[in-house]
Amino acid sequence: MTSGAERAPGTDVLPVPGPDKALVGRLVEGRYEIVRPIARGGMATVYEAVDRRLDRDVAIKIMHASLAHDPDFVARFEREAKAAARINHPNVVSVTDTGVDGDLVFLVMELVRGRTLRELLRERGRLSPEQALEVLEPVLTALAAAQSAGLVHRDVKPENVLLGDDNVIKVADFGLARAVEASGLTTHAGLLLGTVAYLPPEQVTAGRSDGRGDVYAAGVVLFEMLTGAVPYEAETPIAVAYRHVHEDVPAPSSLAPEIPTELDDLVLQATAREQDDRFADAAAFLVAARRARRHLARQPSRSGDTQAIPLTEHLTQPLEVPGRPKRPKQPRNSTPRRRRRWPIVLVVLVMLSALAAGLGVWLALPSRVEVPALGNRSLATVEQALTAKHLPYRIGAPQNSDSVPQGAVLRLTPGSGSKVKEHTTITIVPSAGVLHITVPKVATLSEAEATQAITASGLPKPTVKQEYSDTVAAGTVISSDPSAGTSIDHRDTVTLVVSQGPAPVTIPNVVGLPKAQAEQTLTGVGLKPAESQAFSSSVPKGDVISADPNGGTGHRGDTVKLVISQGPQMVTVPDLHGKSGAQAAQALQQVGLVPSGHELFGSSNSVVAQSPSAGTSVKVGSTVTFYTD
Repeated sequence: MTSGAERAPGTDVLPVPGPDKALVGRLVEGRYEIVRPIARGGMATVYEAVDRRLDRDVAIKIMHASLAHDPDFVARFEREAKAAARINHPNVVSVTDTGVDGDLVFLVMELVRGRTLRELLRERGRLSPEQALEVLEPVLTALAAAQSAGLVHRDVKPENVLLGDDNVIKVADFGLARAVEASGLTTHAGLLLGTVAYLPPEQVTAGRSDGRGDVYAAGVVLFEMLTGAVPYEAETPIAVAYRHVHEDVPAPSSLAPEIPTELDDLVLQATAREQDDRFADAAAFLVAARRARRHLARQPSRSGDTQAIPLTEHLTQPLEVPGRPKRPKQPRNSTPRRRRRWPIVLVVLVMLSALAAGLGVWLALPSRVEVPALGNRSLATVEQALTAKHLPYRIGAPQNSDSVPQGAVLRLTPGSGSKVKEHTTITIVPSAGVLHITVPKVATLSEAEATQAITASGLPKPTVKQEYSDTVAAGTVISSDPSAGTSIDHRDTVTLVVSQGPAPVTIPNVVGLPKAQAEQTLTGVGLKPAESQAFSSSVPKGDVISADPNGGTGHRGDTVKLVISQGPQMVTVPDLHGKSGAQAAQALQQVGLVPSGHELFGSSNSVVAQSPSAGTSVKVGSTVTFYTD
C-alpha cells in the first residue's frame, strides 16, 4: 500500500498486470527511478520509486494516457497538485513534486508503507465503534487542516485513507478529483465510478461541493466502518447517485443494532441531504466525534458488542487465518488427578453476572423509534403522529415547494425512516407553497436589460413580442405581460413587448391639392405636414405647389414639407406724371413692371398720361403704358 492508491471497491489488489510494468526502470525527469507498480486506479497507476537526487524512496503517481493527452486536465492537475503541496500536516500525505515528462503526467508523494482502509475493511468486514472513531479522528483532522487552507478534497473514501506501518493514519489525493471534474472528464473511462457511493447530493445534482461535501463523504465512510457496507447499492452508478439525492442515509444501527446512539447521531447529521443540516465543516465534525468517543469510553461494555481492540496496535497486524498452524499442546501430566469443580462453578457465576449486567444496560438504553413518513400531510396530522411516537417537535421556517401545497408538511428532520431515540426533537418544515415572484418594472429598458432584470428576479427567460410604436424608440420595451408589480408563479414566463419603432407608410402625392385636403390626406396615414408659402402665377392660391418627400415610403410620424401657393405676386403701379420717359421706365422696372412709353406730338419732355393709372394693383410683370408730350 502506498499514498495515492485508488482501488475502487471490487478491484483487484496488485500485482498490476499489463503495460504498467513497462515503465519499471524508467528514470522520470532524470530523477525518479521507477521500481515497481503498486496499485492501479481510475485516474492513475502508483509506483514505488527512488528519488536519485535525495536518495530516498517515494511514491510516484502517473496519470493514465487518456488524461495526460488532455491539455486542460494537465493544467488543472498541476494547479491542484501545487495547492495540495501547501498542506503541511502529519495526517496528510505530503506532495513533493509534480510535472510532465514527455507523455507522462506525474505526481510525487511520500511513500506510506502499510495498507488502505479499504483493505482493512475487506479483511475485518467492519470495525468496532471505538476502532471506527480511532480511524475517523485523524481523517477529520486532515480534512480540517485542508479546509482551513481553502482546499476541499472532493473524493473522501476508504481507498484514500492510508494506515501506515508506523500507526499514523493519512489522507491522500487532495484536489485530484477536482482537477478531473473541472476538465469535464468525470464520465470518461469510468472515472469516479468507484467513488459514487460517497458523493454528496449537491455534487450529483449541481456538480459542485464545498467542505460540507467532505463532511458527507466522511459520514458515509464512518457508516461503512461501522456496518461493513455502504448505505446505497444499485445495479448502476447512476442509480446509486439517484439514491443519494432522494433518500436519507439510514442509521447504522438499522444494520447493526448494537451500534450506540451517539454514532447513529454522528452519521445522520454528517450525511444530511441538506447542506445546512450537516456539520458546518470537518472541524465541527471532529469536535462531535471526539465528544462521542469520550462518552463511549465512560460507558460499560455491552453484551454482543464488537470487542474494542486499539487500532494503533493492531491496524497492520494480520488476523487469525483459518488453517494457520496452532501452538502445539503441552503434554498432559500422566499422573491422574481429580478434577476440581469449583472453577466451573465460578465461570458459570461470572457468565451469569455478565449476562445480568448486560441485560440491565440493555434495559437502561433509550428505545429507538422510526420517524414516520409524513410528507405532504397537514400540520395537525403530523403533530399528532409525532406525539404518538413520543417525539417532540418544533416548527421550522417554511420553505417553498412546487409539489406540496401551502400549509402541508414538506419534510421532517431527521428524515422519514430514520431511527432516533425517543424524545428526540423533530423539526417540521412546512411548505410555503409555490414560490411567487413579483414582475419587475422593465418598460423603457432595452430588450437585453429587461431580460437580465427578469431572470435576475428568479423568473425564466422571457419571450419577446414586437410591436410598432410612434412614441417608443426601436429596441426599447413598451410593456410586459403580466405587467410590472404582478405576483406570478416562479415557473411562469413573462412576455416583453418590444418596440420596432414607427410603422412604415406609403407617402401620398398631394401636389396640386388644396391645402386642407393635402393636410387631411397626410395626417390620415400618420404623417406630419409642415407648411411654407410661395407666390405662383400657375398654381391657384391655397393649393400645394410642391411636397418633400413627394410619394415613396416613409414611417408614421415622418414630416412632409408642403409649399402652399399664395397666388401671383401683386404690385401697385407708381405715379409717372411729370417724369421724363427715362425716369418713368426706371420707376416701373424697379417694382417689377414692364414699361411701354409713347411720344405725343413728337416730343418727349414729360409723362402726361399712363395706363393703368397710378395706384392700381397689378401682377408683377404686367405692362404699364405711359405717354410723354
